Amino acid sequence: MPLNEMLEFKKDGYGTLITAAPGITGVSLPAWAEVVTNIPMSFVTADQMQMRIYFPFAVTITKIRGIVTSVVSGTADGTITCGNSTGASTGGVLTITLSSAVAAKFSATPTTNNTVAADSYYYLTSLKTLTGGLVDCALEYTRTA
Repeated sequence: MPLNEMLEFKKDGYGTLITAAPGITGVSLPAWAEVVTNIPMSFVTADQMQMRIYFPFAVTITKIRGIVTSVVSGTADGTITCGNSTGASTGGVLTITLSSAVAAKFSATPTTNNTVAADSYYYLTSLKTLTGGLVDCALEYTRTA
């Protein structure tokens, strides 16, 4: 049977979901990684916050990435702590080092509190004692339902 008859492709506002076509059994598909990009996080005092990213379907967050878009100034590193509605993720902290130049890249791999139920959220919280700097973040995830 041709592959296009074994698979069903559904496009929604978040990408294309590939599943086994009705009546097809024994087909094992890999989990496809998807990405939420352009999550702006600031280390400026008035702009430090918790940003919640809501998902309309269940997901597992597999990687957090950040790229510096404005130099991290002051006298201390900045952190972006991530987690789900239950709490912070182990391994889910980006530590953005002091004086990181524009385009410096950072990543973290969360191992707990990294699952998100449908219609729930994953959060990113920026914190820096002496302010300055901007980071553009991305979340890599796989759909689990």
